[in-house]
Amino acid sequence: MSTNHEFLQQTATYGQIFSNNEDDERKAKTTLLANKIIDKEYTIAFAGHFSAGKSSTINALTGDDLLPSSPIP
Repeated sequence: MSTNHEFLQQTATYGQIFSNNEDDERKAKTTLLANKIIDKEYTIAFAGHFSAGKSSTINALTGDDLLPSSPIP
């Protein structure tokens, strides 16, 4: 498994490639990704079937009723 430092190095390499190719859009996205790595900012996504327990799981993880959940859709 890669460490954040290794991932940041890889991201910087890609950023340099995009910069060399004047690909400003991908360079900007790479910079945003690098900043998220540095700030240790992560995004977690939950996907699943209707009424599969996604909201209940998120509520349990946060310890708060952030999302509506019900056994009846």
